[in-house]
Amino acid sequence: MKRYVIFLVIIIFLKIFGFNFNLFGHQGAIWQVKVFDNLLYTSASDGKVIIWDYKKLTILKTIYSHNSWARALHIDDSYIYVGGYKPDNKLKIYDRRNVTLLKEIEYENGSIFTVTSNENFIAFSGSANRVYLVDKEKFNIVFNYRHDAWVRDIFFDGNLVYSCDEKGVVIVYDTSSFRLVKILNFEYKLIKVVKFKNKIYFVSSNGYILNESSIIKLTNSFTAAYSDGNKLIFGDKDGYIYFFDGRLKNKLRVVNDGILSICKYQNSLFISTTSGKLLKLDNDGTYRVTYFPNNFSIIKKTKIVENNLYVLKFDGTLLKYDLVTGKIIQKYYKISNFEISNSKFYTVNLKNQLLLDSNVLFESLNEITLILEFNNLLFVGTYEELFIFKDFQLFNYISIPNHWFISYEINYNKVLFGTSKGNVITYNIINNNFNIEDFSDSPIVKILNGIPITFDGTIGKKYKLDTNIYDAVVFNSIIYLSTSKGLYSLSDNLLKKVLEKKGLVFLESYNKKIYAIDYNGSISIFDENFNEYGTLSEKHFTISKIDSYNDILVTTGGSKINIWKINGEKLVLLKTFEGHFDVIRDVKIIDKNRFVTASSDRTMKIWDFSGRLIKTLSLHSAYVWTLDFQNGLLFSGGWDGFIYGYNLNSGKVIFEKRFSSKITMIRIVNNYLFLSFINGKIIRYDFLKDKQITLIDTESTIWVFDIYKNYLVFGDENGICYIYSLNNEEIKKIHVHNSTIFSIKVLNDKIVTGANDNSIKIIDFSGNVLYSYNNFKISVLSIAIDEKKNHIFLSNGEKPIVLQIP
Repeated sequence: MKRYVIFLVIIIFLKIFGFNFNLFGHQGAIWQVKVFDNLLYTSASDGKVIIWDYKKLTILKTIYSHNSWARALHIDDSYIYVGGYKPDNKLKIYDRRNVTLLKEIEYENGSIFTVTSNENFIAFSGSANRVYLVDKEKFNIVFNYRHDAWVRDIFFDGNLVYSCDEKGVVIVYDTSSFRLVKILNFEYKLIKVVKFKNKIYFVSSNGYILNESSIIKLTNSFTAAYSDGNKLIFGDKDGYIYFFDGRLKNKLRVVNDGILSICKYQNSLFISTTSGKLLKLDNDGTYRVTYFPNNFSIIKKTKIVENNLYVLKFDGTLLKYDLVTGKIIQKYYKISNFEISNSKFYTVNLKNQLLLDSNVLFESLNEITLILEFNNLLFVGTYEELFIFKDFQLFNYISIPNHWFISYEINYNKVLFGTSKGNVITYNIINNNFNIEDFSDSPIVKILNGIPITFDGTIGKKYKLDTNIYDAVVFNSIIYLSTSKGLYSLSDNLLKKVLEKKGLVFLESYNKKIYAIDYNGSISIFDENFNEYGTLSEKHFTISKIDSYNDILVTTGGSKINIWKINGEKLVLLKTFEGHFDVIRDVKIIDKNRFVTASSDRTMKIWDFSGRLIKTLSLHSAYVWTLDFQNGLLFSGGWDGFIYGYNLNSGKVIFEKRFSSKITMIRIVNNYLFLSFINGKIIRYDFLKDKQITLIDTESTIWVFDIYKNYLVFGDENGICYIYSLNNEEIKKIHVHNSTIFSIKVLNDKIVTGANDNSIKIIDFSGNVLYSYNNFKISVLSIAIDEKKNHIFLSNGEKPIVLQIP
């Protein structure tokens, strides 16, 4: 006989498909982004429409619109129109003021790709090929006409309505008489109709702009387009934005995946992508990119039980950390929720089945968002329903339409539950009665000491923060709140910021420490005075590049940047932040105020030491691999074969030069650039006279070299260090390592080399090995040297190391 009485309850809703709840934003591709009346609207493949405060980058309201993709979106003075993908292929019309659903119109057997409106009509169409015109007052279909292919866009111009399809056909109707005006035939797949300088143009997926009298080829592909009347803005599948005002003015890569939608408001562009990114591009001369906290958290839930921290990720992985050692001691897979109570470990699988000891207790078509065992009762919350079980049998339930049950607090013989639409339910364990309070219209993310805390920043009835609140915890009798602006405390009726660190999503407290989990899953540990005690992470970025200046050290690993204070032979971490959306290949400190990073995302970024982005440079078309700086000039070399010289004072490119091979390193000496290439060459290039001389030509890739007095020192893939004169004469060849040399620095007649054999060597110019440091954990990928203090900086993994040069 089994230990528990097992039951199976299948809840059948009228809906065909279940919903999933996500507090932080969209999951999946964001199909449309629109700005109207100072609000930003997005629709996505998760079926939701989210309304944002675009200035604060905060979510104001979420509409669970469709059980499939919310594919099309349009906003006007009165309504929000959302078109769905099959099988939920309906046009849903919401009141824009109170976001109530007013009307549903089904679209034959097709998906809705586009919807728009004017003063009198709503027009929508899609993969059923038919365009519908709907009376805006009565919401009834008054006219329709057919294309022979999928309709991708519709545009109103006065009484005329234009629709374009995938075969390149444009149909134009006069809506005042419902008469056909004309049919245009182009040979390209059309994705957008735009009005530009008072003319109607059609945008093709293969990079053309067309009208009845002209064809303009701009690039090879377009995936999105937008017109502000005087300028056309395009996006493509590789994350590039194009600006066109009669000619192509600029091309800028802003993201590393496909762009789906573009919208402009004031001086900002709002851009959505295939991977679910939402970003704001400010054209203030820097093209500063700001990411919305959209689908930004890979973490779904956290909980500390005894000495273990459980971290659940959105991909279904549950990590169990030992808080003594900081190690992950167990991983669980295919889990959407969990709860640990009275030594029972409840899990929910990806089929929305609640399990205990591998036995199915409950099944729902919608995500199970809340599990609580208390006083012999088991509470299970999902969409619109809170089920209460006693002795594993259904005992009671609470039903609230259109709400998710997402938070709770046990308060003596009562349990308080919070919902996604701001209701607080008080359930009395003694008499099994409950009371519902309409507290807010924002999700109740936490209830602490009987105080409801909402996602929009409300704390009880007395306090309000001007930011979204993600989580809250009581620590030393003080309420701490994780927000999009940092960590706040509430104590003695005073709200104050205690930590500037952003991106903290979940908070847990245990054993006189606070554990703050950020959106990437990294766990920061703070003591009672909010000194950072340490970090835990599933994955640590290995430091790959290092540069130092005076008492500052900058290290990079992956896309992460760390800024350190050098205090003798000790290093104090000052700042950690994400720098790029791809791997950082080089870092160069310019002066006491600024440094530059170069990345595989094809950009260079100039920062100050507070982590503020000063400027983004998008000059290269491939990896930006190497940097150097001299007298106000920043030089960059990339895998596109280009060198660029950029004047940091004037903000202008002073020259560019293309070579036939990928550039691996660049160094400046007076008016000469020394360049190494992946094909094994090192050249000297006079950039003022545009003359070059080949100094070295080998069969091995040269990743690194250094210039010292009249010497050129470099290493190869066989671990050999070469010393040449700048007149191309070989002076010495030393077999110093067993594998590829990745780092070389020359200091005071000593050569320091680091290699793939996890060692560094210090040799003299006669080839004698003076010192050897072996058995590092990783390859020595980068070295920085402080000439004044005779220090070597390098990495043994996640943290830099300081060594004294003998």
